[in-house]
Amino acid sequence: MYHYTDCGLRNVWLANGFRRRKTPYGPGVAIEGLAALHRAIGLWLVGKPKRLTGAEVRFLRKELDMSQKAL
Repeated sequence: MYHYTDCGLRNVWLANGFRRRKTPYGPGVAIEGLAALHRAIGLWLVGKPKRLTGAEVRFLRKELDMSQKAL
């Protein structure tokens, strides 16, 4: 399992679709199908029965390439 925090959300864990790599700068992770992953996260968020958190709204806004004012 990989705790994917780079998206700005604390509750995203990946069971597959990633590879751990050694880089000249230390250990790293390569995520396959990042656009599809972000789309799946976005679809999950908009179908959530509870209110969105600030971090979730920020994730959606960034994925839609919208400013705070435009949203």
